[in-house]
Amino acid sequence: MATITLISPEDDATGVGNVIAGKAWVTSTFFIGDSAEPWGEGDCSGFEVYLDGKLLTGSYGWKSGNQSRGLGGLGPGTEHTWRVDIIVEGATPPEWYVVSSPTWSFTTVEPPGKAQNPTPEDDEEHIEITGINRLVRLGWEAPD
Repeated sequence: MATITLISPEDDATGVGNVIAGKAWVTSTFFIGDSAEPWGEGDCSGFEVYLDGKLLTGSYGWKSGNQSRGLGGLGPGTEHTWRVDIIVEGATPPEWYVVSSPTWSFTTVEPPGKAQNPTPEDDEEHIEITGINRLVRLGWEAPD
């Protein structure tokens, strides 16, 4: 029998993903298991990933084992749902059917705060240059 096990992001997870250029990027990971029948009854022939109830991506062909799909361009600090459907080939009518995973939710990571107390300060003059390569030491504090 074909099965789906969602792995990550976990259900109700918060702070998921990375913020790049103002958008959150998340990787979903799931496991697809196929039956052991030698004639292929109940084997997965493809899967579809849904984000917030909308089809995001599909893949067809033999796809068992761990799978990962990117969920990109999301707003930081926003809640989303995801699930995976697999298309299963059967030996008896109906010739194919769909198995759906549970629907899980997650909240994307908040963007990092603005760096504080830069060194040198804005418009600072007469900055000390050190070392043989004439380096200027730059510094800042992480946000609270």
